[in-house]
Amino acid sequence: MNRLLLLLAFLCIPAVATADTAGRVEAFAYLLQEDGFVLPIATLDRESLHLEARYQYEDRETVSAWAGWSFATGTDLELTVVPMVGIVAGQTQGWAPGLEASLAWKSFELYSENEYVFDAEGAEGDYFYDWSQLSWDAKSWLTLGLSVQRTRVYASELAIERGLFAAARRGPAELSVFGFNLDGEEPFAIVALGVDL
Repeated sequence: MNRLLLLLAFLCIPAVATADTAGRVEAFAYLLQEDGFVLPIATLDRESLHLEARYQYEDRETVSAWAGWSFATGTDLELTVVPMVGIVAGQTQGWAPGLEASLAWKSFELYSENEYVFDAEGAEGDYFYDWSQLSWDAKSWLTLGLSVQRTRVYASELAIERGLFAAARRGPAELSVFGFNLDGEEPFAIVALGVDL
């Protein structure tokens, strides 16, 4: 059932895209030492309305659906904030308030997405997630940066994982490679492909 809901969300986003909307579909392949998995995300922005669907973000075999409102200000220093609320279903079930925010200046951007999952089975399952990155547009087609994440979608001894990344763009497509925990005992990579619709 969860996979069917996610498939419907991914199929609907391109279908409803119009001139005043922007969509994006991404897939993050986690290449872990013991196993791996793919984490797809689809987003749709229509004016200030932000919609999002995720699979395996909060937990394995778990889907989440999000809605929020985007606020932006500034010209030289641009701030965008998107408060959201999401419903989580699957191996983990519950609801979550979330926030996506970015602060951009010239060729630099600080981006963060956070959420706090309230587990329907009890407070012991509640969890704070974070993905943050500082990026620099080295070229019009190349971005380099630092990234940190806090997740429980796989077992790790680290509370906060840190890494480096590089992203290359061509047209509407972007290919990113992340290396996490490169100085530790559990290094891993993430390869991501995103397409703007």
